[in-house]
Amino acid sequence: YNRYMDIILTSLGTHNPTIREYIFEHTLNQGLNKMLFITTGCNLLGEPDFLIDEQQRLAQTEFDITQYDIADKSFEELCSVIATNDVIWMHGGKPFYLLKHIRETRFKDALLQEGKEKIYVGQSSGSYIACPNIDMALWKKPDRERFCLEDATAMGLVDFMIFAHHVPKYNELIKEKKRDLDIELFTITDEQAIAVINGKREFINY
Repeated sequence: YNRYMDIILTSLGTHNPTIREYIFEHTLNQGLNKMLFITTGCNLLGEPDFLIDEQQRLAQTEFDITQYDIADKSFEELCSVIATNDVIWMHGGKPFYLLKHIRETRFKDALLQEGKEKIYVGQSSGSYIACPNIDMALWKKPDRERFCLEDATAMGLVDFMIFAHHVPKYNELIKEKKRDLDIELFTITDEQAIAVINGKREFINY
C-alpha cells in the first residue's frame, strides 16, 4: 500500500468543475505542471470521445502535457519518464488490457521507485487499476475481455475499491457485491472523486 504519493481517483477526470479545481489545487497551484498523460487503455478503441474530451479540457490548462503509451516500454524508460514529470495521469479505456501492460512493463515498480512527491490521477479504468484489484470492472460487464489475465490483482496504490460511473440503477448490484467483499468499497459518480492526500482520504462532491 503506497505511502509516498498523493492519489486522486475520478470517473471522468476534469469534467466536473469542483473536481477540476481540486486537481489544480494539488497540482498546478503547488507548481506541479509537468503531466504524463497515459492513454494505453484506449489503444484498442481508436480515439473515443471520452479521451478527446479530456485532452481538450486539459489543453486549456497550464499543464505541460506529454501523451504517452506504456505498452512495450522498458522499465528504465518508464522510470525516466515518471521521474521527469510531476503528475501521472492514467486515463481510462479497457481495464484488463491496461492492467496487462502495467504488469508486463513493471509500471507499478517504476511508479513506486520514481513517484515520491508526485500526484497520481486516475480516470475511470485508470482509477480501477490503482485499487488492490479490478474485479469491479466485471460487475457491469461480466463478459469483458480479460486479455489472458488469470486474476485481477492491480497496483494497490490505495487500500479500498471504487466503482466508477455510478448511477442509482446500480444500487442493488453494489449492495449485493459489498456482501462478499473483505475490503471497503466506495462508489463515485461522474461528478465525484476520492483522493488520498498525505495518507488521508478526502471525498469530493459527496
